[in-house]
Amino acid sequence: MIRAAALLLALLAVGCSSLSEYRFDTAYDTRYQTVAVPVFENLTHEPGLERFVTEAVIKKIQTSTPWSISDEGAAQTVLTGVITDAERRVFSRSRGTGLVEEMAYVITVDFEWRDLTTGEPIVRRRSFSASGGFIPARPAGESQDVGIHGAADALARDLVHELRTAW
Repeated sequence: MIRAAALLLALLAVGCSSLSEYRFDTAYDTRYQTVAVPVFENLTHEPGLERFVTEAVIKKIQTSTPWSISDEGAAQTVLTGVITDAERRVFSRSRGTGLVEEMAYVITVDFEWRDLTTGEPIVRRRSFSASGGFIPARPAGESQDVGIHGAADALARDLVHELRTAW
């Protein structure tokens, strides 16, 4: 028992000494404190999609980054986006009836995060997409809105992750 305790203490001492090699800084670029996020442009035929996507992106920035949302006139950076495609895809069909059991709603965007001081892009992506699933079949009978909200949330999560990894 004493040997096990001594071994554990030795391992902890070695482990703690190596912690000085690691940094626990934020994964986000701290040169920037503010981001403006104008409403994304919507090139699809899905009304209101731009609102869902923009709100999801703003919420994700507010909850998972050190940056604040600001008006474009006061912000250091601006994140703009264009929703280029929105489509429903069939995941599965019933073997017995052939009716759709599971679907996905896929949203595709082009976005750019730009430094307003220099005018230079920080991150730019094209054809960036995410999906959200929904079950239109009974007993769930979910509307496609479930998929739209799921896709908007997934897109926001992945897009904000791209902002982190870009620098």
